[in-house]
Amino acid sequence: MIKEAEASALPISRGGLGQVLRRFADLSKHDFAEEKLSPGSWDGFETVLSMFPDSSLPNWPERFATCGGRQQNPLQHKVVQEKTWRVPMQRDMKVVKVDARAIDVGYFNVKYTNGRKAYEGMNQISTHLFPSLAPRVATNRRMSDSTTLRADGCMVEVAGVTYFVGKDSVFQSTGKEPRSVLPNYSASDKYLALMRGALNYMAEDAAAEHELVIDHLVLGLPLNNFSEYRDALKERALGEHLIGQASGGGPFKRVTVNHVTVMVQPQGALLNFGAQNPQSGARKGWTLVVDAGGGTLDWFVSQGRVPNWARSGAYPKSMLACAYAVADQIDPDYKNQFEVIEIIDEAIRHRSESFKLAGDEYQMSQFQSSIDAVLQESVDAMLSTIESTAAVSTVLMTGGGAKVFQHFIAKHHPKLAKIMELDPDSVFSNVRGFQIAAEIAHPGKR
Repeated sequence: MIKEAEASALPISRGGLGQVLRRFADLSKHDFAEEKLSPGSWDGFETVLSMFPDSSLPNWPERFATCGGRQQNPLQHKVVQEKTWRVPMQRDMKVVKVDARAIDVGYFNVKYTNGRKAYEGMNQISTHLFPSLAPRVATNRRMSDSTTLRADGCMVEVAGVTYFVGKDSVFQSTGKEPRSVLPNYSASDKYLALMRGALNYMAEDAAAEHELVIDHLVLGLPLNNFSEYRDALKERALGEHLIGQASGGGPFKRVTVNHVTVMVQPQGALLNFGAQNPQSGARKGWTLVVDAGGGTLDWFVSQGRVPNWARSGAYPKSMLACAYAVADQIDPDYKNQFEVIEIIDEAIRHRSESFKLAGDEYQMSQFQSSIDAVLQESVDAMLSTIESTAAVSTVLMTGGGAKVFQHFIAKHHPKLAKIMELDPDSVFSNVRGFQIAAEIAHPGKR
């Protein structure tokens, strides 16, 4: 049992944890008995479980690693657990709760869901995105001008550094932001800032002015670092996240995540494909999901709902590497200028004849051999892992670079062209599948 004196001794963080405890004062009168939390009915969750190499039902975590981006001491940990379920932050502030949400943090964009919305007579998954930019905000600069006050985004603090994230993040950026494909991307401060930006938009959509509780959140990782970083990412996402206003002033918004599942990214596309095409489950043979993302090319081999992990994998060169190959030939410094890289990336994805930079026009034909070299390297890595595609009955092309890789594979491997299917909504396919997995984990109103 936590005594009032212990609560009073807690340091006051930006989240005001000490203030909250003192506001509710006499905690010693409450008996915080151990509570068995049930995540709900798990009927049907085997659809998702069968895809995990080492899966278990998401349980109440043994501990929270962070609270608002700051390390907790054991006493804070105990209080946060009890406060989350038994002591509302403020009775006069409405706490909004939602069942299932999903986030896919990429190198180009952050995709997220806002549950389901009625659209054209159907209950459809609501998806949105914003740039994967997290410019740092100087502590001596007050963002209080009228332009910033109207900015679409929010301020978040990670490890003592303040970032601006959201749809208008480009207006807070200096124009230079390196995008290196690192295996520990999900462990970076930038990743956490971007994830909190998505949580902010979820809170706005739910009209949660002060506090949002998400019962189940699903995230994704590439196959090449899934096993190593899955648990750490889950731990980072669990618990409380504090989000500030765009102006940098005023009260913080609190988002609490109760349960987290981390999936490999192409599993999301497969789940979404299965939901959109119920008859696909009856197909014989293997299904190959090729997920051409910004940072990695992921491939996922399964038969029905059962994966073959030995033949699945990822390679750390995809659309970003293609754009870098072009930038290298013009000016290597362009690789650090995200707007230039996006211009080049768009030209590659749309198979444009040319693009313009600083008033100069460049013909794509002069860079095609460099682009093809990257595509060949990645596709070779994929095919060497799969070894044989003779028994593959369906190749699902998804991800932002789906059309680029589809065209290349069809040209160089014509047998696969006959069984290729292009995901009609390839940019959001993974996060839609994550949302479906979250709904299965927490059956509720859809």
